[in-house]
Amino acid sequence: MRPLNKKMKPEYYVVHYAEIAIKGKNRPLFERVLVENISKAVKSLKSQGVRRKYGRIILKLKEDSNVDEIEKRLRKIPGISYFSPAVKASHDVDDINKKCLEVLEGEDSGSFYIKAKRSYKNFFMKSPDLARKLGKNLSEKTKRAVDYIDPDITVFLEIVENCTYVYTKKVKGIGGLPVGVSGKVMVLLSGGIDSPVAAYLTLKRGCKNI
Repeated sequence: MRPLNKKMKPEYYVVHYAEIAIKGKNRPLFERVLVENISKAVKSLKSQGVRRKYGRIILKLKEDSNVDEIEKRLRKIPGISYFSPAVKASHDVDDINKKCLEVLEGEDSGSFYIKAKRSYKNFFMKSPDLARKLGKNLSEKTKRAVDYIDPDITVFLEIVENCTYVYTKKVKGIGGLPVGVSGKVMVLLSGGIDSPVAAYLTLKRGCKNI
């Protein structure tokens, strides 16, 4: 399992959710429960902290964090749509370019594409303009082709209020709702497959199984 690429360890995990985002006034509760569940799951794995930030959850790592085990646990937490091992840059274009270059140099050869998203709308460049500027510069430095249709590598940029997160992969989670937002249910396990599947599905709907 590659954490970020062959040369770089991630500094953060950027965790995204899907269904929680449409919960209206209850959304803070769902986010808070998901943060608590993630914190409990990685507590023993030397992470530096989990917090909500601009419509996503950020898991900060230490130098000696067990990233392989963290990924295994994040894959199993209901409520997570996907998560991405990432490094952080400032809002300075040169710094973003530097981080993108480091990430690309650790990947196998092939075409690439820059996909930028601005959650922080006061950033001085629009997303397409930033992507074009960085793509041109990185193509010249790495001699890689830019492919808008079917790139071998997509470099994702998430521009938030105080920084920019850079990553190249999205690891799919199991989705659904965080466990603990829908009450408790009793699970009766039989010798067949139906009851454990039902238990799993109730977990995805936010129920605590007892």
